[in-house]
Amino acid sequence: MTTPHIIIRDASPDDIPFLVNANNVVNDKSNLTRADTTLARRLKSDFFPNTTQSDARILIAEIDGAPAGMIVFSAVYFMTEGNCIWVTNMFTDPVYQKMGIGTKLMDAVREIARDQHCAVIGFMEDENNTPAKNFAHHNGAKEMDNLRYYYINIDR
Repeated sequence: MTTPHIIIRDASPDDIPFLVNANNVVNDKSNLTRADTTLARRLKSDFFPNTTQSDARILIAEIDGAPAGMIVFSAVYFMTEGNCIWVTNMFTDPVYQKMGIGTKLMDAVREIARDQHCAVIGFMEDENNTPAKNFAHHNGAKEMDNLRYYYINIDR
């Protein structure tokens, strides 16, 4: 099997169906609620055109003109580390898994982090997602066992 040529590029409005599907595949696998019908509209208004409502950025991994993976990330600041990148979502289409797409996406984010003088790239993963844990360790991630993830719904 030959290694495919993977192109990493910024997401475009044409990628919205792929992004919605990716979100649903991940949520189904993790027994989370599927995105509501507003996700496509929110992606369009938050990310396209280039004047975004968000500081986040989406990169697409493309093979033969088709989206095969994606990563969503943004800059954050931690008092202990300084400037950092936080990855909120990452996905590789199951058809294209084990082809190096996730590593290419993470390498692209790593390069952006270097350009922005970031200290680290952070992300979280479901503790039962063994493939994601393996991917993280393969890419040099260190697991922190002393932190828990919390979120506050602003609408209570």
